[in-house]
Amino acid sequence: MISHRPCCLRILYRVLNTSTDFPPRDFLGMSRDTPSWPVVCLKLTTVADTPHSSTSPGMSGDGGGDRAWARLWQDYMLPLEAARWPSMTSLPGAAKKYKKVTGKEIYSDTLESTPMLEKEKFPQDYFPECKWSRKGFVRTRWCVADCAFDLVNIHLFHDASNLVAWETSPSVYSGIRHKALGYVLDRIIDQRFEKVSYFVFGDFNFRLDSKSVVETLCTKATMQTVRAADTNEVVKLIFRESDNDRKVMLQLEKKLFHYFNQEVFRDNNGTALLEFDKELSVFKDRLYELDISFPPSYPYSEDSGQGRQYMNTRCPAWCDRVLMSPSARELILKSESEEKVVTYDHIGPNVCMGDHKPVFLAFRIAPGAGKPHAHVHKCCVVQ
Repeated sequence: MISHRPCCLRILYRVLNTSTDFPPRDFLGMSRDTPSWPVVCLKLTTVADTPHSSTSPGMSGDGGGDRAWARLWQDYMLPLEAARWPSMTSLPGAAKKYKKVTGKEIYSDTLESTPMLEKEKFPQDYFPECKWSRKGFVRTRWCVADCAFDLVNIHLFHDASNLVAWETSPSVYSGIRHKALGYVLDRIIDQRFEKVSYFVFGDFNFRLDSKSVVETLCTKATMQTVRAADTNEVVKLIFRESDNDRKVMLQLEKKLFHYFNQEVFRDNNGTALLEFDKELSVFKDRLYELDISFPPSYPYSEDSGQGRQYMNTRCPAWCDRVLMSPSARELILKSESEEKVVTYDHIGPNVCMGDHKPVFLAFRIAPGAGKPHAHVHKCCVVQ
């Protein structure tokens, strides 16, 4: 439980796969003059990083990125007094106690030895290339302002080939992600633990419907197919304008998506392309998301001087998301309406953050908001 006095709380997550070096000090809009909101900084790198990466919460000092986040903590992070469920692995019916968190805690061992979370990889038969990786999910349970909720960090499967993704609508990879996300949702609402509201966030690897996007971007183009001489396999597609000297509009290979005009993904934050963002629609009765008003979060250039530039490797897409259960949505809807207190956005729009731009959700929550007839008071910002 946090202090009963009205306060603000900001919970900040480092997004999976973010390996860039430390960005400028103002990349979160924070400075030493920022109002003294308590902050907890979590680095959940489990399902994508090395087996010995740091665990939640805190950062290790192994890599440049970790040292950067440690410096961020030292410069900006303020003490937090909150509570968490100490064990996500206890048997149903066992004592479920929250552990008060005060100040700073750093775990530097493997996640398997950390009793305050649940970590699980997807079953091996879920992996499209039959190579068992660390993709899966991590869950922690929190109690803030007398309101309990789960934070579930997820990493789903990527598109291994642009050419395969283009073949069908929806793509075969979309089906694999659908199966994996359904697995996670079933696990976090099973009978092992008491059910609470939950937020699911991380790298969902959701992609735009490739076939539809290409047809829209290259409506007046003609397609040239290039095949391998030895196998006759399609290795490249070239889309050229019918006139205008047959100018190349798009080149598509296994790991190449080179469209001649990247501005289409940045104009009005690319929201004209949201009609092709269809993967979440399958879960419309189980997951909710606020309206997206930020540009596609992946794949950005990792050149430190190209913070707004996309790489020509994949079609830009909103891979990084923050989703919530219907009951978690109710927590947000109970936010006070006298001012705008809900923000769903990305971090570092003009700064190199690696190939993914981190995405966050911030909102106020009243003490006991998860309980019926709770009194409404300004309390905290969860991000």
